Amino acid sequence: MRSAFDQIENEKTAGFSSANHVGITVSSLEKSVAFYEGLTGVKIANNDEIGGPRMAKTQGQDDTFSKATFNWII
Repeated sequence: MRSAFDQIENEKTAGFSSANHVGITVSSLEKSVAFYEGLTGVKIANNDEIGGPRMAKTQGQDDTFSKATFNWII
């Protein structure tokens, strides 16, 4: 089965040829993981939970906690 990326291989880009990383805030991490794995054909490479005082300070907050997943699409 071809991924969405294979299907658009020869189409024009949106004005850029690469990206270092992209962050997307979602309401359901589990549903979003399933969607993007289906879209790209790439499984999640890493799940992580980050937060605490140091992270909060970088964001100008009193406290923070985030769940994140990482995909590498090359």
